[in-house]
Amino acid sequence: MRSPSLWLALPIAVIIIAPNILWNVDNGLATFRHTADNIQGGGITLDPLKGLEFIAAQFIVFGPIVFAVLLWAFRRFGSLSREDRLMLVFALPPLVLVTATGFVTRALANWAAPAFISAAVVVVAILVRSRGWKWLAASLAIGVVAQAALLTGDTLATRINLPGLANGDLYHRTLGWRALGERAGALARQAGAHTIVGDARDDVASLSYYWRDQPEQVLSWPHTSEPDHQFDLTRALSEAAPLPILFVSRCASTPRLAAQFASVEPLGSFEAPTGPTTARTYFAFKLEGWRPPMRPLAGC
Repeated sequence: MRSPSLWLALPIAVIIIAPNILWNVDNGLATFRHTADNIQGGGITLDPLKGLEFIAAQFIVFGPIVFAVLLWAFRRFGSLSREDRLMLVFALPPLVLVTATGFVTRALANWAAPAFISAAVVVVAILVRSRGWKWLAASLAIGVVAQAALLTGDTLATRINLPGLANGDLYHRTLGWRALGERAGALARQAGAHTIVGDARDDVASLSYYWRDQPEQVLSWPHTSEPDHQFDLTRALSEAAPLPILFVSRCASTPRLAAQFASVEPLGSFEAPTGPTTARTYFAFKLEGWRPPMRPLAGC
């Protein structure tokens, strides 16, 4: 606290983070609300298994050898050099905080990633000083094998299926988005729609990307009065949207649409393949005739 460097660093930090804070204040603390929703998930309940699952996941995210050495370093904290302890002090708070969160609600494995910025430095330093070259080589080998497996898997993503799993199409979360954009765009042209609207963040993101540079604009229909994600802020559906609208959703319900539009014409469904055996099903509707005021979209 007596070091002038600290009092120089603090205002610099405030200057760096100020634009982010000001943006949040001007947008109803959107980032804070979104983070809170992520953390709360299905509610706050003590679940030791989920906490242990998060810890186990760190061996995969950070690497089994390096994360094991990091845990050893935490255990020997008092006997380490000042430089090592400084690196660990930067790593410890995010890792402990997110791990504790994992015991009472959901915590995704990558949420502790900031801890590994300084942790990687100190772990490698410890291994080098202790001449643990074999452990370093083994860790690098694991990384190379993992990267090779991922690169190979990516090239075969549309054909990979492991039987016996709940969903053997391992890449199902990353596939199907181009098909969604292109098929929705083609359907909009057939229906004479001037606007394409989605009601899920990942769908709107994919429509925006794969139907970019096209005359039909892509918008998001919010589910709440407060923006739930970036597209609700920057691409929210409003009465200014040109009609007719092609609405694409994973929900087949029409009554919730009739509350906002005088004409709701179902255009059937289409599928976006997500692997050899799976696909996402979407339902398309042609909407015309506003019934103001604009309201959030009701649940399915």
